[in-house]
Amino acid sequence: MKFCFGTFLLLLSISAAAAQTATGGALSECANGGCNLGEYCVGNSFLKDVDDTGEYGCSKCNGNRDWWPCNFETTCFCHALDAPRIPPAPRSGVTVNAALDTCRDVLTEDTFNNIVQPTSEEGKQLFTYAGLCDAISNYNQYHDEKFAQMGT
Repeated sequence: MKFCFGTFLLLLSISAAAAQTATGGALSECANGGCNLGEYCVGNSFLKDVDDTGEYGCSKCNGNRDWWPCNFETTCFCHALDAPRIPPAPRSGVTVNAALDTCRDVLTEDTFNNIVQPTSEEGKQLFTYAGLCDAISNYNQYHDEKFAQMGT
């Protein structure tokens, strides 16, 4: 079996494309054409080695940079200055089930009450079904992947 250098280069480029796909690509299109008007590519504040403007900063991702940190889904994301700086969750590839209401269809108040049973009055005020549903709604508002709304 004869192996030529051209075949090697082709396989190498396919492997590089597969590696980029495996990492999810650039988050919020930072490295795929840049962010929308009024948004900036910023670093995930939960990651120690990623910043916004340094040598390896996410601001460089707007220039179609396809290496660290721009090629990993959870490191950089597009952010509007007037929005909360919440990094999006990694993509699962599963579609959102928009017909599903998390608190109505998945986690009912009866289920919540069976699971969460605070013994003190303070606990009963802190851990409420309405509070949990508000937190889930707030999370889902700022993330493409919805809590308890993915798939069928």
